[in-house]
Amino acid sequence: DDLTGEHCYRVARLASLLAQAHGESPKTCETIELAARLHDIGKVGIPDTLMQKATLLSDGERQILETHAKTGAELLSRTKVSYGEMAEDIARHHHERWDGHGYPDGIFGSAIPLPARIVAVCDVYDAMTHDKAYRRALSSDEAMAEMLRGRALQFDPKLIDLFGPMIARLRSEHADLNAFLGQAKALLFPIDWP
Repeated sequence: DDLTGEHCYRVARLASLLAQAHGESPKTCETIELAARLHDIGKVGIPDTLMQKATLLSDGERQILETHAKTGAELLSRTKVSYGEMAEDIARHHHERWDGHGYPDGIFGSAIPLPARIVAVCDVYDAMTHDKAYRRALSSDEAMAEMLRGRALQFDPKLIDLFGPMIARLRSEHADLNAFLGQAKALLFPIDWP
């Protein structure tokens, strides 16, 4: 749902790096990166007019948008790729909240699969730090301040505690963090399609 198509690649790369910071094995980090690229695949079933709406969504429109989690999981449940089960879990649960007020199932805490909790953090950060049709992008510092307010409410507190320092390090190491995070897309799609 972004103009560049890089959102899923940036989120996936961040998720792999956060999994690494969490102490996951290199193989698990690689699997999370592949599976996380598909976290929003259910949005193929959402009308473009809704995805590109320049004002806040009504309650009814939000309910339609929220169906993308279940739709994505249903699509991925039919895949035969090795990371299909993880991709299904991520797609279904990346909008669950640590406090149980998320969707689609309202599960909470460690009942949310770890890869989905990881992607939730990365997805929100990337969404907040990029322009949307209805609002300007926040700076990285503004986004992190907002996310810290969601620690132990929206997000797994341990992951937030790892994510902040990781983002600070990445920003100091990469002058163009978006290019670094989106480089997998550039490798897969070297031609810029109109």
